[in-house]
Amino acid sequence: MVIVLGLLVLLSVVVGALMTTGTTAARLRINTWNQDEARLAAEAGAQRIVYEARRVMTGNDPGDQPPYGGSRDDATLQTVLAGPLESIPSHDGLNAGVPLGHGQSYTVPAYGQPGGMQVTGVQQDSADGDLVDVTVTFASTGNYNQTSVTLNVTVVLQANRWLLPSDTVMLKSLRYQ
Repeated sequence: MVIVLGLLVLLSVVVGALMTTGTTAARLRINTWNQDEARLAAEAGAQRIVYEARRVMTGNDPGDQPPYGGSRDDATLQTVLAGPLESIPSHDGLNAGVPLGHGQSYTVPAYGQPGGMQVTGVQQDSADGDLVDVTVTFASTGNYNQTSVTLNVTVVLQANRWLLPSDTVMLKSLRYQ
């Protein structure tokens, strides 16, 4: 009788350990899934900013018109582009959260908020000054099933400053941290 009770206790411990291991593995899979979905949502926010920034840059062509004046002054180009680019999250409602369906959403904070969009520099890429790099930084937060992932994003767009209305804005680099 003692041996049977001992075996019963031993089997109970083994079954309990197997159940705990199975439950823990399932929770890990669910958490990994949730984090992956939240990261994909955050990446969708980053891609949306790339799209909107290209649209805004081609729509705000400085050309040879005032205030640009054909001076090839990078600070002036930054002045022309910074305001419209930085206003994308609030103008397009990205700072309020964008639902993607199936519980996914992304949020990009507005300018002036922590992680908000900033145009950090306009740099010439060549000696003659035709090609210009425009660097934009922001945070994109993806949400899924009460899981949140925030990516700090740096986008470098390259444009021929004299051909902006011809939709020549190209993505030079996109980095997540």
